[in-house]
Amino acid sequence: MRPDQPMERKTIRMACNAAGRRANIDKPTHPHVYRHSCATHMLEAGADLRTIQVWLGHADIQTTARYLRVSTAQIRATTSPFDALQLKAIDRTKEDGRPR
Repeated sequence: MRPDQPMERKTIRMACNAAGRRANIDKPTHPHVYRHSCATHMLEAGADLRTIQVWLGHADIQTTARYLRVSTAQIRATTSPFDALQLKAIDRTKEDGRPR
């Protein structure tokens, strides 16, 4: 590797694979895996989609939206607006028992 020259793609892929092995990741890793993971962690940490779009260099926000997956933990942590509803029980004793 020469500091005055860009790294070759093969060198970057090999470095990613080595990092994956050191992290005990069973699957082969490549630069896109790290890029995707970083973007996903940014989203989970509260970064907005537009910021992530700029960070990734996507021209179209739709590309970024397809690129990211929302984690199960984030879905579970999100409060549904229905949880805030104050519902009353339906009184079925009046008239024919059908709610009005």
